Amino acid sequence: MIFIMHQLMGTAGIGFLVAFLAASLLEMLRAIRWQYLEYAWYQIFAYRPYFPVQIVTGFYFGWLLARRLGHRAMIWVWVLPALFLFYAVVAIPTLTPEITSPLLWSGTNQSWLTHYFGWGCRMKDRCFDQVLTTQPFYTATAYSIGARLAFISGASRQASRDVP
Repeated sequence: MIFIMHQLMGTAGIGFLVAFLAASLLEMLRAIRWQYLEYAWYQIFAYRPYFPVQIVTGFYFGWLLARRLGHRAMIWVWVLPALFLFYAVVAIPTLTPEITSPLLWSGTNQSWLTHYFGWGCRMKDRCFDQVLTTQPFYTATAYSIGARLAFISGASRQASRDVP
């Protein structure tokens, strides 16, 4: 049960948290009439294929929760998203063929590497494969690395008590 909780937090939870915080911050900036280009805002939070904000957030919460909770299961959160990403890369040209142009499918006009890890599949083109597969893998991996570093540094209170 602890593993499932961390699996949900390390994958979907981080993605939703970043989206909620980004939207809230954008609304606060609009309330004070700060003239900021929304296009640039979305470039930072949503349209980057490397998801830097989500990765940093996943790393931070992995480290923080490992320090507080000390659950060793946190270091294995990356495995299920990695398996799902591997399956998607090998077996599925695109996860959402109904709404994605065939020109953006993996294996047609672009490689699987570009489609799942580069600029080939972007949300603004209605291609959600990276958001559904790559981004959860990145955040779960960062979450696990953050937890592992908390355990290595001895910052976890209960690390010796909780065995995987």
